[in-house]
Amino acid sequence: MNERIVLITGASSGVGRDAAESIAARGYTVYAASRNTSAAYGERIRPLKMDVTSPDSIRSALDVVDSEFPGCGLYALIHNAGTVVPGPLECLDENLFSRHFQVNVMGVHSLTRAALRMLRKGNGRIIMIGSINGRIAKPYIGAYSASKFALRAMADAWRMELEQWNIHVSMIEPGSIKTPLWGKARIEMQGLIETLDDAGRENYLSSIETVMKAAEKREGRGLPAARVVKSVIRALESDRPKASYLIGASAVIQTCLASVLPRSLLNRLIISQFGLSGKRYDS
Repeated sequence: MNERIVLITGASSGVGRDAAESIAARGYTVYAASRNTSAAYGERIRPLKMDVTSPDSIRSALDVVDSEFPGCGLYALIHNAGTVVPGPLECLDENLFSRHFQVNVMGVHSLTRAALRMLRKGNGRIIMIGSINGRIAKPYIGAYSASKFALRAMADAWRMELEQWNIHVSMIEPGSIKTPLWGKARIEMQGLIETLDDAGRENYLSSIETVMKAAEKREGRGLPAARVVKSVIRALESDRPKASYLIGASAVIQTCLASVLPRSLLNRLIISQFGLSGKRYDS
């Protein structure tokens, strides 16, 4: 059987859905994994129910793929599922903070481990959707940045450990993207505001509102999902895929600045970008 099977997580909307449709249009059979399988897809796309934070759900989903295409293995595993709960680190409790790692890190680790047998069988490769925030931390998305830093480190380790089986591991690292993820993030931020105590409101409320406005402006100038999908397809089809694909001028510029500027100056630039310049932040 010569079917090329691709499994992509977080495929119900945004980059994940666009990637699933573009990859299927190139002749692959795509399993579009998500917690919600009610979305309608085109040809060669098979909805697959999966919660990446549940090992049982992961095993059940992979059993479905294996039973429908026995002996075929996976041509590619694309980790796209992600979550972000923005807010000052001081205001994120343990549950909100750990949610980033449960989805963005542990989910990737659990699914990769479970899928390795099928990846070896299919001479497959792994593609992880990261972020420029996995190279440069930003205020009010510190938990998200921390999880993407961890994901980047894990990708590096997987790449070296799996080289002996010729399983390539690529990171896609875009700048700001026009994606529903950040719309959901704004809703999460509003929910967080409602839980703030008096001290939290006094310390952070005006700053949170400033950051939200700045984020909305950046999102309006963000990359279309198609730019990210283009790099995903390159990593999918290249004979020698890159370890990392930086996407967009913003991501490239930020990476260059981070490599040459003193940390104190870089921090001040980021603070200014978020509209947080002032005595409290610049002292």
